[in-house]
Amino acid sequence: MKKMALATVAVLALCLLCFVGFAQQRTRAGSATEQVWAGEQAYWRYVKAHDVTRYLALWSDDFTGWPVVNEHPEHKADVGAFVKANGSLGHVVAYELHRESVQMHGDAVITFYRATVSSGKADGSVSTTTYRMTHTWMKNNGKWQIVGGMSAVDPSAARPPQRK
Repeated sequence: MKKMALATVAVLALCLLCFVGFAQQRTRAGSATEQVWAGEQAYWRYVKAHDVTRYLALWSDDFTGWPVVNEHPEHKADVGAFVKANGSLGHVVAYELHRESVQMHGDAVITFYRATVSSGKADGSVSTTTYRMTHTWMKNNGKWQIVGGMSAVDPSAARPPQRK
């Protein structure tokens, strides 16, 4: 009888340890995904505010990505050179982010979202385009940075939603 009670206590203790470990892992992943999503929101605030310094600080030095405006992937140095040569990050007057997925995969967090962006033109008009965005973020020296990404114009934004 004592052996049975002892075995039951041992199994319960093991279950409790597993549950605590699982809860800590979920909390860590949840915290990381929320920190990265906050980074995506900051990304667009910096673009709209033309804050080049803070914008470029979001990118890892070894970043490689494929922006919608390029025929080939580019590196952080290319992004920085373009921004500095053009003197701004564009003329974004408004944006709305539509979060699709933000998930932790090992040491990386991958975001998928749509960004509906209104940009001012030289003639004073405004055009609105929706982009599909993805970024892969990793921690470098204690802060989350973008290490990879891709963007494309969202063709579904121009047509009515499909029924599933």
